[in-house]
Amino acid sequence: MCIRFLIAMLAASLCPLWAAAQAVPSIDAAPVAVITSSNNVMLEVPDTIQEGGSNTELDNTVTSKTAAPIVVEFLSNVTSDKTNLRYEWAFSYDSQCETSFLSRYDEDTDYTFTSAGTVYVQLRISDEESGAEFYSSPFSITVSESMLELPNAFSPNGDGINDRFVVKHQSLVSFRAYIFNRWGQEIYSWSLENIDEGWDGTYKGRTVSNGVYFIVVEAMGADGIEYKKKSSINVLTSTNGNLNNSTFQE
Repeated sequence: MCIRFLIAMLAASLCPLWAAAQAVPSIDAAPVAVITSSNNVMLEVPDTIQEGGSNTELDNTVTSKTAAPIVVEFLSNVTSDKTNLRYEWAFSYDSQCETSFLSRYDEDTDYTFTSAGTVYVQLRISDEESGAEFYSSPFSITVSESMLELPNAFSPNGDGINDRFVVKHQSLVSFRAYIFNRWGQEIYSWSLENIDEGWDGTYKGRTVSNGVYFIVVEAMGADGIEYKKKSSINVLTSTNGNLNNSTFQE
């Protein structure tokens, strides 16, 4: 009888503790990272990285999702009560996110990645009233090494094939290019903001004549590589060797 009584008393004393533990609410969240721009190209359909994922796992057939600058939106997607929640997006160079070089305290945030290497981003949420916590699996965003290549010829003749002079590039954080004619006169220039537009082979609204032109490029890669390139460009304004009627004669 005494043993049964003691067991009953012990169970009764433990019930409030068990109930209190059960009363602590959980934090429900499904964070994602959304890439909106990469390699200075806005994505028509943003790429979504699930919790614990990486941009290196994405389809890179359209444009490299690892080429800087990479613009990423981080969304917490919290579905539980948000009244007392405290948010922290921790940016770290170690995969466990034990130390961070940057913290953002908004529910959602965005960041532009411009340095080569891998950054890990973890969402940490705490409920200041109940003490509940949520720690996401880190996202990993990798920026590839830089690259810059210049073609040596193009044919702005309106046939839709190789009509523009466009550089091949990856992970550049600054870029400036200048086109000169054979007398050293600058006839065109463009920058990082419109790097993929290149040069259409015109000067003052008219196609330049066949011949050799010169390009000077100054750029900086996400990996710290500095590019200073000088090269010649063969401009072919017609396929049969004759100048187009609209060709600008220098």
